[in-house]
Amino acid sequence: MQINWKELNPRDFEKFCYHVLELNDFSNIQWHGKSGGDRGRDLTATKIESPLPSIEKYSSWVIQCKRYIAKPPSKDEISSFLNSAREFKPDNVLLIISNTLTSNAKDWIKSIKGEFQFNIYLWEEQNLITQIIRHRDVLSEYFPENEDFGKQVVFFKINPGGIRLGCNEFQEVDLFCTNASNYEEAKKIAYEYVKFIKEHNIIFE
Repeated sequence: MQINWKELNPRDFEKFCYHVLELNDFSNIQWHGKSGGDRGRDLTATKIESPLPSIEKYSSWVIQCKRYIAKPPSKDEISSFLNSAREFKPDNVLLIISNTLTSNAKDWIKSIKGEFQFNIYLWEEQNLITQIIRHRDVLSEYFPENEDFGKQVVFFKINPGGIRLGCNEFQEVDLFCTNASNYEEAKKIAYEYVKFIKEHNIIFE
């Protein structure tokens, strides 16, 4: 799926991120950028974590949402956001961008994590596309010009053959990999197949 992020202005992108957080069980979400003077934070939120069964704790989050079109944020921009987040003493910080960081930038973030008292997380374009696909009924309204939302996966009957794979948790359905020459190849095909149908609407003829 291709997303034209130009359909969203920076303010709409922050609203989109707010909606994505809601869909992922964040609570107490506050949109600071809406009124201006965000002091390095677009959104703040809390999220319940369960480290063990029957044990719950709230974690605090500071979120920065940046719609980058031409290129991803620089190290200086990321460093500025992380340093600004210190003021609020969160448990976690999240940088949401509509682009993809370089491998060097990701390695750099890993190298500086020890300098901060909070966890550092990153959502890039592919993470956002996954969210859009998963919640397409809700989030498609942000991209009215995108034609991919109407695409469907059609299942049709074929004769069994090839290598058969079953699932211990769902015994009513098997997968037949018709073009696989061995089990390892069949597993790879089955993985890609499951990934594909997760990313599309499904209809049976």
